[in-house]
Amino acid sequence: MTEGGQKTPGGTTFHPMMVEQESMWLDDHLRDGPSRYLESWVYHLRGPLDRDAVRWALERIVARHEALRSRFLLCDDRLLQEVLPEGRRLELETVACSPECVEDTLKELVRRPLDLAENPLRATLVDVSAETAVLVLQLHHLVIDDSALHTIEREFEEHYRAHVERRPATVAPVPLQPGAYAAAQRSAPRDPEARAYWREALRDLPDDVAGTLAADGAGAPDDLSGVRSDRGDRIAFDVDAVMTKRVRTVCRRVRATPFAVFASVVAVLLHSVRGAREVIVGIPVSRRDTADCDQMVAPLGELLPLRLAVSPDVSFAGLLEHVRDRIHEALTHKDISYAEVLAMARQRGRPGDRYLCRTVLVVDDAQPSRIELPGVEARRVLVHSGVSKYDLTFTFVAQGRGYLGFLEYPLDLFDAEAAGRVLEGFAALLERACDNPDRAVSHLTDAVVRGMPQ
Repeated sequence: MTEGGQKTPGGTTFHPMMVEQESMWLDDHLRDGPSRYLESWVYHLRGPLDRDAVRWALERIVARHEALRSRFLLCDDRLLQEVLPEGRRLELETVACSPECVEDTLKELVRRPLDLAENPLRATLVDVSAETAVLVLQLHHLVIDDSALHTIEREFEEHYRAHVERRPATVAPVPLQPGAYAAAQRSAPRDPEARAYWREALRDLPDDVAGTLAADGAGAPDDLSGVRSDRGDRIAFDVDAVMTKRVRTVCRRVRATPFAVFASVVAVLLHSVRGAREVIVGIPVSRRDTADCDQMVAPLGELLPLRLAVSPDVSFAGLLEHVRDRIHEALTHKDISYAEVLAMARQRGRPGDRYLCRTVLVVDDAQPSRIELPGVEARRVLVHSGVSKYDLTFTFVAQGRGYLGFLEYPLDLFDAEAAGRVLEGFAALLERACDNPDRAVSHLTDAVVRGMPQ
């Protein structure tokens, strides 16, 4: 075996895994049950679909991006990514189903396990009728993040069009691949300022710091074997244009973002139920800081804990300023892995790999992308994986002048009714906060806490 970017006689190349990949690989292999890291890219296609063009487009994407033709292995106590040579024929599975069975079929397809020692993706074309099909691309999070999915969308559209129009595809060369990124990542000096910041940020964490609405100890395993399954569900909701306009009005006043407003409301929600003066909200950060990284298909995101002080006497506007500043500090010092931050917390006696980030907030302000195929109407379909990584995940995706939202929750901690009450509490707090940002936190929570699951 040859490592470090050297090709073997068989044409494969071995690289170390990226830091972001290592923690996910270990988590997946040390846990029982389904993977927590399965992602899906699903499009409903109506019209005369060229199936050869579909296969061609996917094969070109896989050939261009090494992560999509890599295997992830433990060899001699080293975690490696093995890049397979270009030119392998993509296996495009075909499944037939009736229109009545589409929803159940898609759920089944996106929840099938992936063997990382063989392939990090699976492509399936679901034939519904002569003019209707659904393309399902199932991927492991080891090779993908939201930005990479947008790259796949753009390239799929261009390669499909080029095949149909019998012309070369117009795509720029990929400047950086994950193997080279991983090598540079490991040789780069560690950022002392980032480590100093997070050591200070985690100093003297109180025992009652609130990171979840679940009962104390529930859902926070002391080791990777876990005390609950990761089976989950989600509730969809809307933040309409009127409410979003009110959110942005508050943003302008405090010079904050909608992300900061939503994070502040989540913090008040945790405070109102748990009664803690400090809460932790997990936030995703991106490391796509250079043009070379923009086109790379890889997981260039990380989760970091936002430690927030919530006083019942402070106004919501005052809390929002505090949250805004903590977000800025976290993004300024993001050159650190979650594994390192977690290790710092464990040194201070904090248990469990989910303890720091048990409630997570995701806000995507980019308008949803879409693909345009000649003669075919394409519509993105969001299919839930059936897994909840965290105790609660609030996701907001820009849609028109508002947001499409999802509340994801584990079935071992919440049933649908309890999760619905959590969402109602969030909506009530958001309404009250935007109605009067000068209102004290204690006045925001008076009526809300009584309806929350205890």
